[in-house]
This record gives sequence, structure tokens and C-alpha cells, in this order.
Amino acid sequence: MAKVICVMEENKPASQLLLPITDDYSISTGFLNKYFPNGLGLKFKTTHPDIYQAVVFDIEHEKFIIGEENFKLNYVYVVHRINNDTVQTTTTQTPDRFDTPPLRPRRRFINYCKMFFFAWYPSNSISYEKLR
Repeated sequence: MAKVICVMEENKPASQLLLPITDDYSISTGFLNKYFPNGLGLKFKTTHPDIYQAVVFDIEHEKFIIGEENFKLNYVYVVHRINNDTVQTTTTQTPDRFDTPPLRPRRRFINYCKMFFFAWYPSNSISYEKLR
């Protein structure tokens, strides 16, 4: 039976793949990058929440060494990448539109009613004087 490990993108459980590993419990970086391009490393969750442990990397042979102990624990390994979302374009910052208060009408409903009423009735009527 072939030895496989479960590898996925970070925060994307739908990207889980079962990838085969060699008899010495390792996986080459070239093989990993075929399925997960630009992957820099492998990590897995420890028993502490929100803490990852890195998989040992063999520089000479360019492979990640999973190890027999970690293989038996059936960890789900996560591909590590550097976040390139922080690209600066210019030095001037555009204001955030979500922190400004919403626009309010300058007139209230009663003011619109008065305007409508004054437009329909002449200024010399009795109703006009009472409304003022």
C-alpha cells in the first residue's frame, strides 16, 4: 500500500489532495509545486490552537521530510506561501469611505409638506397664515 499524506491550501478545505510520499517519508519540492505552485513550505497544526509547526526541509536533496512519527499521526499538511497582497501603489492614501457618516437630507418631511402646500395655495389665503 502506498504512503500518502493529505495536503491543502491554507483556509481552503476543498483543495485537499492525497499526495504520495517516498519510503523515507519525504516529498520533493518539485512534486509538491506541480500540485501547489509557488509553495515555499509545508506546515501542520499542533495541539495548540492557531500554532503551526514547520516540516523539516532537506536543502541538499530539495525535499520535505515528514518523518515516520508525523506520518502515523495523520496530520493534514498546509502549503505555506508568502502573502503578496500588500502591494503599495502610491504614497497618497485615498480616504476610507466606510468611516464617513451617511448623508442626511437637509429638509425634513414637514418642510417638504409646507413647500407643497405653499405652491398650491396663494399667499393671501387664511390657511397660508395659519401654517406660517
